[in-house]
Amino acid sequence: MICRPPLREILFTLLLISHCLVAWAEKPNQNSQQNLPLTQEQLELTRTRISQDTTLEQVHKDKVMELLEQTQSWLQQTARIRGEISHLEQQIKEAPEQIRTLRAGINQRHEEDDRLNRFIQASDLAALEVRISQEELKLSQARDDQKSQLEELSTLFAGSKQIGSEISASSESMAKIRSEIEGLPQNELMQIRQARLMSLQAREAMRQAELDMLTLRLGNQSLLTNLTQAKRDATAVQISRLQANLKQLNQAAADIRETEAKQARQAAEELEQETVTLPLPLQIIAQENAKTRSELEQLVYWEKRVQQQLTSTKRKLVQIQTDFGHSRQRVEVVGGSEAIGKMLSRRRAALPSLRSYSRSSAERKYEINKATDRQVEIEELLLQRGNLSDHVETITRSLLEGLSDQEAQRLNKQAFSLAGARREALNELQEAYGRYIGQLTALDLAERQLLDLSKSYIDYIDDQLIWISSGGLRDIFDPAQLLSSLGWLVSPQHWQELGTDLVSASRHNVHTAFTVLLLFLFVVWKQPFARLQIPVLSRATRKISTDSIRLTLKALFYTLVKISALPVLMIGSGLLLISLPTAAPFTLAIATSLIRVGITLSAALLLYQLCLPEGIGIRHLRWNSKICLAVAHELRWAIPVAAPLRFLVALGAGDSLPAEALTLSSIATIGLMIVFILFTYRLLRKQGSLMPTWSGINPHALLLQLHFLWFPFLILIGVGLIFTTGIGYMTLTLGLLERVELTIWFFIGLYTLRELLLRYLFIAERRLRYQNALQRRQELRAQREQEQQQIEDESSVITAEIPELNFEALSEQAKRLVRFGYLLGSVVGAWLIWSDLLPALDFLDNVQLPINTSTMIDGVLTETPLTLRDILFGVVILSVTFLAAKNLPGVLEITLLQRLPLESGARYALTMLLQYLIVGIGLIMAFSIIGFQWSKIQWLVAALGVGLGFGLQEIVANFISGIILLFERPIRVGDVVTLDTTTGVVSRIRIRATTITNYDKQELLIPNKEFITGRVINWTLTDKVNRIIITVGVAYGSDVNKAMELMIETAEENENVLQEPKPVATFEAFGDSSLTLLLRAYLGSMDNRLATITALHEGINNKFLEAGIEIPFPQRDLHLVSANPLRVKIDKPT
Repeated sequence: MICRPPLREILFTLLLISHCLVAWAEKPNQNSQQNLPLTQEQLELTRTRISQDTTLEQVHKDKVMELLEQTQSWLQQTARIRGEISHLEQQIKEAPEQIRTLRAGINQRHEEDDRLNRFIQASDLAALEVRISQEELKLSQARDDQKSQLEELSTLFAGSKQIGSEISASSESMAKIRSEIEGLPQNELMQIRQARLMSLQAREAMRQAELDMLTLRLGNQSLLTNLTQAKRDATAVQISRLQANLKQLNQAAADIRETEAKQARQAAEELEQETVTLPLPLQIIAQENAKTRSELEQLVYWEKRVQQQLTSTKRKLVQIQTDFGHSRQRVEVVGGSEAIGKMLSRRRAALPSLRSYSRSSAERKYEINKATDRQVEIEELLLQRGNLSDHVETITRSLLEGLSDQEAQRLNKQAFSLAGARREALNELQEAYGRYIGQLTALDLAERQLLDLSKSYIDYIDDQLIWISSGGLRDIFDPAQLLSSLGWLVSPQHWQELGTDLVSASRHNVHTAFTVLLLFLFVVWKQPFARLQIPVLSRATRKISTDSIRLTLKALFYTLVKISALPVLMIGSGLLLISLPTAAPFTLAIATSLIRVGITLSAALLLYQLCLPEGIGIRHLRWNSKICLAVAHELRWAIPVAAPLRFLVALGAGDSLPAEALTLSSIATIGLMIVFILFTYRLLRKQGSLMPTWSGINPHALLLQLHFLWFPFLILIGVGLIFTTGIGYMTLTLGLLERVELTIWFFIGLYTLRELLLRYLFIAERRLRYQNALQRRQELRAQREQEQQQIEDESSVITAEIPELNFEALSEQAKRLVRFGYLLGSVVGAWLIWSDLLPALDFLDNVQLPINTSTMIDGVLTETPLTLRDILFGVVILSVTFLAAKNLPGVLEITLLQRLPLESGARYALTMLLQYLIVGIGLIMAFSIIGFQWSKIQWLVAALGVGLGFGLQEIVANFISGIILLFERPIRVGDVVTLDTTTGVVSRIRIRATTITNYDKQELLIPNKEFITGRVINWTLTDKVNRIIITVGVAYGSDVNKAMELMIETAEENENVLQEPKPVATFEAFGDSSLTLLLRAYLGSMDNRLATITALHEGINNKFLEAGIEIPFPQRDLHLVSANPLRVKIDKPT
């Protein structure tokens, strides 16, 4: 068969090549051709030709198609931008007229108000509800428009600064594209080169369109801003009108509902009066109907109030949203200035109190639940009544007996009327509860949104105010400002409001007021008793037999009682005032200050009491008395001076406060820092009241060596806060001061907790030492009562003694663990306190490693890069795991396991298993944090499994056997075991091998596998009874029965031999030199086994001597066989 060449394809290829050659030959005119716009039709034609080209390799064809796809994307973006340019040009053209129209439409309200009033007067409740739904939809759309307009306006304000840089970037991008076009490689395949050229041309066109767009916006920036502002103002007016309309419509609907409910209630009461002569069941229906109508009327009133609250909350929400947007715009445009700082301070003071919304939310949930329960009850009532005819028949069945047809018909009609009215009232009440629950839910949602928005606004303002100065020393100490601040603080009107709010809060929250009063009276009543008990408890700690951690805890409780009168009154009053929803701003400021000062004062007074001569620090925690007295001496003057200043400082940290409070707070902050500097200098300087004593106790302490660093740093803290206050950065100062104070009290509290834990461990260790000493004393007394010979015989016996506790090791482990916990707690606490002010340390999350780990985000498994923070956190976890595995079992032994009814072997197994468990959990957590997951390392585990199976099978076998030994406990620490020919006491069970101490005091390391696969005798596993065998030989001719009786008698006389099973003597064999007798006796334990064997041997020997029973020597008969007589010669010694 003859194959004809594809003629058309060859001609097309030659034509394309010739076109490319001509284009290349006309290179001087290339730029003019490139300026021609590239169209979508040209792109589609080129794509069709390339797809039909059979001479082009598939790899090259894919590359060309990829470049054409990019070209199409650039063309689409260009078309979109050109469309935006057309729209923007039309908008600019119509902007002046549109601005005039929008501004003129703002004043057209009277006609709409008149139309709305006419509609309300002519409409019923159903029409009003439809209109309310329509107005709410319009309001929602208007708010969306306002949001987009504010965003657009913000973009315009920010864009005036950025458009210039964007134009420069676009110009540079176009120049780069032109250089790429001119530098296209000549040796590249023609189709690829042409496609690349088309892509660059399309990209250049897109950049040119962007440049035209930016130029147009820059030239008309002012006009566009005015247009957007006009739209924003018109939308704001529209929102205000819609809100007013909704308020008017809701009020009209509520009035209609209230009127209808009132009329229905009056009708029900009249009907109740008319049914007085009717039978009792019908009277009950009328009475229930009247109650339902009365409840409906009350519910309509509540619904009206909730609707008013909802409208007010939504208005506040919109107002804060708008104000938030304006504040952002001003900060972005103007930046941080003193005027902006004052504006933000006024905005913050005008924000609503967040506490009232937080409290009302809990009350509203209760109302919603209550209304829902009532709605369910109404539904049950309707279901019980069922069909109206059946219900009426049930009621009148007993009433119609004996009545005439006319009377029965009349009574039945009245019953139908009453039952129908009752059902109608229940249905209306259920519908009203549905509306009421819906309004409560909407109000709760609106207040939550308002609360979240206010929090975000406050956080934003605080973040901005940190770096904005609000005035310097001149403003702080300005006489007029100072007098105004003092007038605000001592204003009789404010204090009268405070008293009124206190009374109202006591009535509003009776339980809190009663609790505070009861706690205050209890503290005052217990204070004299507490003062007497603290020295008594301190004296009780001097004896080992009476010392206990409970004494310290009691002393701490009595110390708190001793100091808590004033703090309880301050904190309780503050909490009571804050609980009032309608509290005045001055009341809230005083309440917040009382709470903060009460907490600080209680901590300072507690530290002062700890350092007194009879305090916990000296008597219980064994702190140095000179150091404690020095601290108490300085606190004696610092507390009364610092407490009022701290109160004034706290005034400036509240919400919704005027500028006067901030002025007082600034002055008080300077005074408080002066007190702090004096206190620190007097107490901690080299020649102060504390440092010489500390140097004498431990001159090589690290803190003493670093005194030249941390002492100036503490002084600089006070000086720095005075400086930031003086230059007007009061928000920053208050934030730093709060964290400095929290840090100081945190470290003092953490150190005290560490000392309490160490005292607990010290008491536990000392008590164990004391009990161990008493036990040894009792054992020595018991040993002295035994015979001296038995003591000597037993001196060489190994018994199955349980290893004693190493108190020094346990104490050191406990101290090391507590100190590490203190260090870890210090680092974590300091990080939590200061992390939000140390954003520079967030670089740990920014350092990403070339490793991905799977993280669950919103229920979806997502690959996230591993960061340096993850690595450091994993290292910390491994460190904590190592320390805990090494020290926690010992601490558990000394604190808990010794108190449980467990044998020593069980305690040992528990501590070892706990150690392995800690290591396993720590490794899993660390590996999970640093990205090692099972799905990624299962191949490694499989490979290691194969390698372990061949190369480390013995080690793995011993490892698994060790775990089995700890779980099954066939042998325990202290057991006497025999393995092959080795007998000894189990002293340690490790993960690989077990240590046995034999009778020669040799420690034998035996692999754990031997105890699982080999034959092991455990003499003390479940039954410690063991048998000893005494072998005795008597001479031929002796009385065998008498000898066996003496052997049994000797065994029965020994106190270590059990009576049951009884000892047995047997005649075993005729020996070469003697008759072999065996004595089998049973012992209760392995203790004194060798001593008992020795005692039995001695007793049998003595009794045989007394009875004349001979124990023969070994005898041998020698027979000499010879053919001739033997010659015997006897020589006498000379």
